[in-house]
Amino acid sequence: MDFQEKVLQNLEQAGLNLKKNYKIGVAVSGGADSVSLLISLCNIFFKTHTKLFVITVNHFIRPDKETCKDAEYVEELCKKLQKKGYDLSVKVCNLKKGSVAELSQIQNCGIEAAARTLRYKAFEEFINENKLDYLCLAHNQNDQTETLLLRFLQGAQTESSVGILLKRDKYLRPLLSIKRKEIEAYLKEKKVSYRTDSTNLDTAYLRNKIRLKLVPLLDKEFPGWENSVLTGAQKNAQDSELINSILQNYTKDFIQKKNEVLITRKAFHSAPDSIKRRLILKAIDCLTKDYRVPHLFMMEVIQAESTCKKSSLTKETSLIQVCIDKENLTFKKNIKTNTDCYFSVIIEEDCEFDLPFAQVQIQSKKDKKIITINKNQAECKIEYPFIFRSIQSDDCVKTADNKYRKLLKIYSDWHVDEESKNRLVVIQQLKTPKQEICCILGEPFGFYNWIVK
Repeated sequence: MDFQEKVLQNLEQAGLNLKKNYKIGVAVSGGADSVSLLISLCNIFFKTHTKLFVITVNHFIRPDKETCKDAEYVEELCKKLQKKGYDLSVKVCNLKKGSVAELSQIQNCGIEAAARTLRYKAFEEFINENKLDYLCLAHNQNDQTETLLLRFLQGAQTESSVGILLKRDKYLRPLLSIKRKEIEAYLKEKKVSYRTDSTNLDTAYLRNKIRLKLVPLLDKEFPGWENSVLTGAQKNAQDSELINSILQNYTKDFIQKKNEVLITRKAFHSAPDSIKRRLILKAIDCLTKDYRVPHLFMMEVIQAESTCKKSSLTKETSLIQVCIDKENLTFKKNIKTNTDCYFSVIIEEDCEFDLPFAQVQIQSKKDKKIITINKNQAECKIEYPFIFRSIQSDDCVKTADNKYRKLLKIYSDWHVDEESKNRLVVIQQLKTPKQEICCILGEPFGFYNWIVK
């Protein structure tokens, strides 16, 4: 079976009847996977006179020259295909510069996770705008096995260990059974070029580390490992169906309001721990999407509920607050106090600006930045862009012995009062994959500076 036949088979397996007239979208980044998807779909739908709606998203998280060239390449490719008689349109969606980094900071997640959230938001708008039946994405079999390995290493629960789905809502993945080497061979045969993302070789990203280091080791030492992993995912899918059917009996007790979700304590208390975890995740998902809930937090909530004899008890993360009283567990978005002092600014160049409680000036000096706050100066070795912000509850900073320490613990040791807590400046790197905190500036407010060397 050749490449296009496999793509067609996957479309049919997802439930498409090609005799029908669908409105089909395709997300194209310019990489080999998405380009092969576009070319194959053009040939498949050419016979049915089906127009394709192409979207490419420019995240602006790599150098402008590289990321804008990717978008230009997709536009040029679509123009060439139009000249050959294929019916398609293309939209370039340019995200606001700095928006990915800003969301990463707000949701306390990595750049990749924030980029995915904004990308899917753009996809949803594109689907609605064009009234699409489906949007095709270019995940392939290698992506599937890498995802399963990644989730295993992250300690994911059963549902996440199912892997990437062939069809989810209006999203289709017609390459999911096709390996990357088949994709590259198909493009070579068709004499079609593609773009390569420079960050794909950066092993600071966990997925790249899996692809470039772990997968070659497994290929060498454990022949046939991929089939075992994919078979395990199928078994997890069956188990997941059972778990979800049980979970539905408990979610009947959810009371969902505009800004909070209530679970009756009686229903929660009667559930096994595996269901309690899922109830917590589902409640939080109702309030905020794509928030990775720490496992430790879930276990703290479960433990607190089982032992709480007080009239009420509250557990919270940077985004979520759970109040346990005699009747209910109430989940709310965590609203920060002292909002007049809470701040977050993405710094992309030398500048001056005012906060409600301070004047700030940032200047470059060789590879360092001179940061002046209320005439108090500090030097920090960091590149633009970076985030200049106040503390989040789960912030950590590297110590001299290469371990990590919670900022709240440091503030406690410094005897920082509640009024001053949100005024101390936290500087977070954006150019590095881990986006670590490299500086805490407390001296302008009578405390200390903590600068990572």
